[in-house]
Amino acid sequence: MATRDEMAVSFGSAAWEYQAGRPSYPAAAVEWLLAPAGQHPRVADVGAGTGKLTAALLDAGSDVIAVEPDAAMLAALREALPAVETLIDSAERMKLRDESVDAVVLGHHEGQSR
Repeated sequence: MATRDEMAVSFGSAAWEYQAGRPSYPAAAVEWLLAPAGQHPRVADVGAGTGKLTAALLDAGSDVIAVEPDAAMLAALREALPAVETLIDSAERMKLRDESVDAVVLGHHEGQSR
């Protein structure tokens, strides 16, 4: 049986297929999610994967740091969104300074577990 850490990096071998097949997030949902964070918030996208939510957060006017434990997934994100700050890490071990972001978000699509 795979460990939690092994499962956290299990998508990396198929990062490009994952990027191509995963749908984007609706702009209205992202705007609703960010409303409490104020104008131009700094947001940590935890479990950022290949950057689908990261891109939507950028489109909504956020400054984003993408946090992802899988280096291969993060490589796909960096190729698609080269200006985004990235951090190879997990939600449980994030090395962000206290109060360094206005919001922390985690994206999920129905029917998908991560």
